[in-house]
Amino acid sequence: MTTHTRTRVAVAALLAPLAAAVLVGCGGAAAPAPAAPAPAAAPSPPAACAQLRGIDLVPTPESGPGQEPAPADVTAFAAKIGPFVEQARVGAPADLAPTLDQLAKLLDGMRSTGKLPDFSDPAVVAPINASEAWAHTNCGFQNVDVTVVGTKFEGMPTTLKAGTTSIALTNRSGPGPLVVGLVVRPKDQTLTAAAVQALPAEQLFGVVDTAPAAPAAPQGETSGAIVELTPGTWFLLNPVGDEGGPSAYQQGMLAQFTVS
Repeated sequence: MTTHTRTRVAVAALLAPLAAAVLVGCGGAAAPAPAAPAPAAAPSPPAACAQLRGIDLVPTPESGPGQEPAPADVTAFAAKIGPFVEQARVGAPADLAPTLDQLAKLLDGMRSTGKLPDFSDPAVVAPINASEAWAHTNCGFQNVDVTVVGTKFEGMPTTLKAGTTSIALTNRSGPGPLVVGLVVRPKDQTLTAAAVQALPAEQLFGVVDTAPAAPAAPQGETSGAIVELTPGTWFLLNPVGDEGGPSAYQQGMLAQFTVS
């Protein structure tokens, strides 16, 4: 950079006498150079983006194995994300509004029954995935596109920037169970990928902090989630497994990345 700067200064000095002679011969002052066009401002993200981000930062109610969350926890969850959905519906773009209407109906069901919807039902998953896909396309977050092939996450960057990140997970693994892309940050930042892989599922969640939202993609489909990344070492892993057997991450379905 220093060399280039010095070169420009030297060329300007050599051309100055010639430029002065030309101006004297023309009998006039130099015309002002045209002003450089101002750089175009980046378009502002739609207002709904902040609301969709807010939804994904609210943790889903937890429960024990084979147990439903307590009804009070479900209704509290619906109460937390309800305002985000309603605010997003105000002036929502035409290509997002029907999806938000469907999400609002899911919330109504949670409030009235105290139960989470059946996430294996395509009618439930469709509006959730559609809202994530819309955010991935329209919100200008840091986007990550990952494809599951066999037992591997392909396309996961090894480095990412801190901040709001939209992850789109496409499941090309062939017939099999749902693939979940859980985003976790080890509490002990020296924990290696091999060490994480060796952890049984019942121990994993005691040693990592987990992003509230995670993409969950059936075979042949794409799911998404908006997460907030902070500096450090993170993993994308699939915790799904048959009861009594190893989880997918223990069989190699995990990817390490660094956030700076």
